[in-house]
Amino acid sequence: MSANSIDTEVIENIKLALNTKDIKVMEELKHHVSSNVRRSLARNTKLPTSIANYLAYDPSMNVSYMALQNPNCTEKRDLREYAKHPCVSCQKSEINLNCYMCKNLQDFKY
Repeated sequence: MSANSIDTEVIENIKLALNTKDIKVMEELKHHVSSNVRRSLARNTKLPTSIANYLAYDPSMNVSYMALQNPNCTEKRDLREYAKHPCVSCQKSEINLNCYMCKNLQDFKY
């Protein structure tokens, strides 16, 4: 497996996070070790406000950013400073994410 490969379990959880309507599943996925799974969950339009608001304070800024974009999120945070980083505001699907080949990330000046 290459350094950028996402294992099968994570891919399945990403798909589940994007599409599930089951609140118990969402409650479990909001604690998933993979930020890509949590970020996918933050994109789920069926996400209840309580979970969207929880993810708005995720330690991974790209998860928080996506949660704040979710129409069910009622929290307000100013992440403009962080949103300048291409990983935070990235709109690419987590399933096929290849950060090592990302032109935006390669061109980003820290």
